[in-house]
Amino acid sequence: MSRAQIFDDWYPEGVPSFFIGGGYGFMYANSTGLDMFIHEYNRQKRPILSKYMEKSSFSGLALSTGFFWNGLILELGYSTHSGTLIAEGNPAKIAPGSITHRKIDLDLHSINIMGALVYGFDPIYTGPFIEAAFTNIKFETEIEGRGLKRLDMDSYIGFNTGWLFIIGDPEDQEHTLSLSHIILIQLVILSG
Repeated sequence: MSRAQIFDDWYPEGVPSFFIGGGYGFMYANSTGLDMFIHEYNRQKRPILSKYMEKSSFSGLALSTGFFWNGLILELGYSTHSGTLIAEGNPAKIAPGSITHRKIDLDLHSINIMGALVYGFDPIYTGPFIEAAFTNIKFETEIEGRGLKRLDMDSYIGFNTGWLFIIGDPEDQEHTLSLSHIILIQLVILSG
């Protein structure tokens, strides 16, 4: 009995394709709480700052694994992103020995679960997806002369919906490491 016959008996609608992926990404946070913190910090310290605190972009790694079967995609992923907020005081405007530098490192760690229903014809597939993200935000602040302070800032569950585009045949069993699968993985990661 051949491999194809065994899989035809187990999966009469076709053989599932499993994938793993990874990448490096960038994001820009749109957070009212972060905006308010930066605004208040700059407002309170305005007379002595030479460099105002600005919103940071975040960058980091993402890893994922999942499967595609008969138009259904299920994916489990992990991502970590970090960004830095910096403000500097003007030494000419503050008393000697006072704090002249404030640095805040933000870290976001997230576990993502995504499901999608796609349809189409080789080489283009498309369809809706829904994703749940379980995220933890930590920060580490460094104040010149006072050392480091580390804290958990917040944990939350977020939900995303959207539309997914795939280039290549996700059920291609003969070329499981083909470029089409690499493009599939990257688009799935970038869509969420």
